[in-house]
Amino acid sequence: SAFSATELKKSLRNTTGIFIELDNGYHRSGLLPEQTDETDKIAETCGKSDLLEFKGFLTHAGNTYDAKNRNEILSIMDETARTMKKWKERYIHRFPEIINSYGDTPSCSLADELNDFDEIRPGNFVYYDLMQYQLGACTFDDIAVVVACPVVSVYPQRNELILYGGAVHLSNEHLADNNGRKIYGYVVRLNENGWSDPIPGAYVSSVSQEHGIIRMETEKLARFTPGDILGVLPVHSCLTANLLK
Repeated sequence: SAFSATELKKSLRNTTGIFIELDNGYHRSGLLPEQTDETDKIAETCGKSDLLEFKGFLTHAGNTYDAKNRNEILSIMDETARTMKKWKERYIHRFPEIINSYGDTPSCSLADELNDFDEIRPGNFVYYDLMQYQLGACTFDDIAVVVACPVVSVYPQRNELILYGGAVHLSNEHLADNNGRKIYGYVVRLNENGWSDPIPGAYVSSVSQEHGIIRMETEKLARFTPGDILGVLPVHSCLTANLLK
């Protein structure tokens, strides 16, 4: 905001670069596309300061996570690119080194080219997870993180087994499958090369603090006993990686 830029100008002792954040429709933070009066004030403040360097524009397109398909995801990206291009063109002559920095995982993974941006921050593309899989941003083979969880107990009569792997390991984030069931993770077998494809019909149906309940067909349950180690593909690997660091 212009207020933040003014306050920074008053207190800085060393050179500091700043970006102006664009709210591209995610509505978490940033300035709306029509708020050019505010961006003008920020740019003017930077221009009058020896320590405040205007680096350009930045956005996080978190609204792509709410998109229903590839076309919607890329449409959000294209609209954001047009807005950021206009903002950059407004100031490029006065600040010739400014850049446009764009971040999210779904659209950065799906786009054929990213030439409209000077910098991308594709976030979770290093690991991927079930959320990205559901959005179509990756395949199961692209997911590069799994949580190894020991089997605590097996309950054939209710088609369930209990893992030591709960909310403090996987987080509370979940997806809904085509049947409306909550999915907190898919279950895989660990092997010397990593892990298998998801076990058909097996998923984490609920989590408590340290334990997860796995729903699985009875004949598959019979293959596991307490002490066995199963893998869980997380819904949101950013949270899982942070919880287990």
